[in-house]
Amino acid sequence: MGLSKIVTRQGAIWIGFIISLLGPLALTPLSVAQSTHIDQVCRLSLEAPDFTSAIVTLARQCGVSILIEGETPAPGSKSFQLSGIYRLGQALENLAAPQTIRVDTRHPPLIVVHLEPSIVEQPPQSHRDEASAPLPQPSAPETIAVIGTRFQLQGQIAHIFDTPLISDSLVQDDIGRQPDFNIVDATRRLVGVVSIRDEEEAIAIGIRGLSPDYVLVSLDNMAFASEPSLPERRDFVETLPAALFKAIEVIKVRDGSHEGQMIGGGVNLQTRSAFDRHDPFASLNLSLGHFTADGFDAMANPVAVRADAALARTFGEKEKIGLVLAGSYFLRHQDEERYLAYYDNAQFVPDFLIWNGIENRLERFGGFAKFEMRPYSHLRVDLSGRFFEQKERFYRQSLVLAGDVDHAQIQVHSGRVEQVSGGLESLDTPSLQRLWGLGIDAHYDLGSNDRIQFQLAYSQSLYRDGDGGRSDVHYAYRGPPGGLDFEYDYSQARTPSRINFINIAPAADLSHYHLTRIETKTARNEGRVFSARMDFTHNFGTTPYSLTGGVFHRTSERRFDGERYGYDFNGQAPILLNEQGQFSAHYRAPYAPLMSVIIGNDRALALKALRPEDFIYTQSLRDTWGRDFAVRDGVSAAYGEVIYAHGPWHGGVGLRYEMSDLSLKTYSLIKSRIALNERTQSYGDVLASAYLSYDVTQDIRLRAAYYQAIARVNYPDLLASVRENPLDVPLPLTLNARHANNYDLSAQWRFDNAQSLIVLGAFRKVIQDEIIYAPSDRLRPLNAGRAEVTGFELNLIKSKFSGLPAPLNHLGVSANYTYIAAQTHIESGQKPKASLTFHQRVEQPEHLLNFVGFYQDGSFEARLAYNFTGGYLKTQDLFTPQRQTYIDDYQTLDAQIRWHLRPSTIVLLEGRNLTNTRSQELTGPDHNLVTDYSLFGQALFMGFHWQY
Repeated sequence: MGLSKIVTRQGAIWIGFIISLLGPLALTPLSVAQSTHIDQVCRLSLEAPDFTSAIVTLARQCGVSILIEGETPAPGSKSFQLSGIYRLGQALENLAAPQTIRVDTRHPPLIVVHLEPSIVEQPPQSHRDEASAPLPQPSAPETIAVIGTRFQLQGQIAHIFDTPLISDSLVQDDIGRQPDFNIVDATRRLVGVVSIRDEEEAIAIGIRGLSPDYVLVSLDNMAFASEPSLPERRDFVETLPAALFKAIEVIKVRDGSHEGQMIGGGVNLQTRSAFDRHDPFASLNLSLGHFTADGFDAMANPVAVRADAALARTFGEKEKIGLVLAGSYFLRHQDEERYLAYYDNAQFVPDFLIWNGIENRLERFGGFAKFEMRPYSHLRVDLSGRFFEQKERFYRQSLVLAGDVDHAQIQVHSGRVEQVSGGLESLDTPSLQRLWGLGIDAHYDLGSNDRIQFQLAYSQSLYRDGDGGRSDVHYAYRGPPGGLDFEYDYSQARTPSRINFINIAPAADLSHYHLTRIETKTARNEGRVFSARMDFTHNFGTTPYSLTGGVFHRTSERRFDGERYGYDFNGQAPILLNEQGQFSAHYRAPYAPLMSVIIGNDRALALKALRPEDFIYTQSLRDTWGRDFAVRDGVSAAYGEVIYAHGPWHGGVGLRYEMSDLSLKTYSLIKSRIALNERTQSYGDVLASAYLSYDVTQDIRLRAAYYQAIARVNYPDLLASVRENPLDVPLPLTLNARHANNYDLSAQWRFDNAQSLIVLGAFRKVIQDEIIYAPSDRLRPLNAGRAEVTGFELNLIKSKFSGLPAPLNHLGVSANYTYIAAQTHIESGQKPKASLTFHQRVEQPEHLLNFVGFYQDGSFEARLAYNFTGGYLKTQDLFTPQRQTYIDDYQTLDAQIRWHLRPSTIVLLEGRNLTNTRSQELTGPDHNLVTDYSLFGQALFMGFHWQY
């Protein structure tokens, strides 16, 4: 495919790439990925026969994406040669006279170069054509609208093809412009990404079959504290709104500059820069919507709101100061129908059933600000701050059947359960999540060949559940015997059991339920992270070699403080439910034998305050101290990398030494006595990395990479290791970090004038010192296993079917598929030793599929997005595999329609989860017994987008 064909008749071409923020070119590419500014310093070795080839090479070697508007010189009209250290603006001036080009950065991550007619050079003509050749006529450069799905795909192609490491990305036009409520929702559309869900919304990111515990998340390449609602290493980023970030990069191959804690990979969130464009920038997005699941009638679902705004501009002398302000607001009222079942190991009929009607109000807001200074051409300083908060009220009404059951008939598919004790419950829980942080990022050019970068960041997080406002009110059945006895029919696998009360009249009489207990629970979890790093880059003159390196330190702390207590009612006169609540008018949870009940928790709490003598306060030492602990994790590292880039070859070899210090404080309950346990451990790791890419042609690139990574001990494993030892003395930790050798291959073919792409990749991860709970010692975790994860990825981007007749030529498609196979081998520890093999890891789906079809023509765009996440293991039990729980296959269909009323104004209509997909958890030997069945309904939004 000739270079001359890259230039379209409309005068626009897509060439170049977006450099990875965490790529091995370290400081120089990092600054461009964040600012996409023409002051970037590039090391060039450029020889090109024509203008188009020169721009292609310039974009590739500088690590940017360039869109050219206007007519370009014909091939062969002039040759170009540049060698040495140049700023991007200077390099462009060498390719075209300064008075004939105009650089525009209004469409990040692009640099748009407008070519005036005066630079157009006509190719030499033969004498035969000279007389008849028309004189060149000047014409104004055309303006190309770079918007919508097609623009997002072009940015993705540029990133995938030209970033030195294997990675993927989303750019601003797509983030938050789809029915994606948070960052994890947005990344689920990328190849190899697993979105781990809680309820309907995704909360954490897994990569290539590795759980979020193996994935490191950063913000503008700086560490930040995530919301620590659970005692795990994973970063919960559900609080972060998708719309506020300029780009999301998923890093699949680690190099020397990345932390070692990246067996799965990494995710870097990039914020805006005022220097993304020269002109002031402003945008506003507002959508109003409704969640269709509104059957539970305790309260109605009002209008949902999604809104975000951003403002960025440069000012001061010579526009050397920049300011970015951005904010977001999201309000959701959503109902949920839920069925829960717990199974005795010997029975197929559940012996503990709960039917729930849930109303959930979620409010999410926050934003960030960035102050940027460019006082000199060789100095850049950015000061940034961010604050995000999420408030949630979880209101649940439950019908509970539990305890002391007698299975009169034990059959797989049907039977009768008698002597059931149960009741009706109401849970009302307010919760809070908060993230905030500050960061400093400075770049300084020591000369034409050297640059240093310094980053300093501090962030803090808070998770608060209950905090005195949580109330769980229990009304136990006290009516005639047998009122809750039921018959079950388990006729279809992977569906909840159908239940019928044997004596429906007593069960449906609210006067048969007495207030028995009021419970509450509080949790206050805090996280803090401080990080500092200094990097340097040295280019060896005009040689193809460069050197990068640096030092890094991060200290993170998490504190978990929880408490549970209750009040048992012991008054002489019973408090009847018919005095405190009522059955709903019409709502019945799925498969529920009774209408849902609406209980006024505030009335029960007021009664407790009025008559405290009728309640007995209960609390144990385990309730007070059993879940409290604090962990401190320190990491210090030094690293270096040698990079080679010449002709079709680009590669690097890196080495990183990482020292980890881990300390833990927790409490153990030993013979009714609380004992404080403190343990510490330090260890060092030398981690190697190497990558190589070769350009077979201008549009075909082959890649190979190898890297070593670690996964430090997860906090729940630490707790288990500490609490099993009854001695109240400091002891060394007994668990080592996991170590992994990672191998990657990739073949990339860019075609259709760089507007389409096919990528085929393969990967293999061999993890040593896997931590398991082996059958020989089920009380504590052990380093007794080896895990292997192997898979391949296929990614297709076809942004336009230009060969089809109109109007089909405006169709486009983006599709990706990931297959993942895993094995875990463990030593039983018995004599003689036995080896066991398991073929699935926790949170590792075997199949991932995304398909996006769209139609984009002028002012109209329609998009249909399908996501399939294969079932995966949620909890593992090596002793009784039939008790393991699985997340069932999950697939969603989302749609969006956009109308461009004006170049700056878009009206949109979007739908989320159009197929009303349920979330389902399974158990049993055949993975067909339902333990959790949840319905959420669809979400429909209408709104507009305005941009200046």
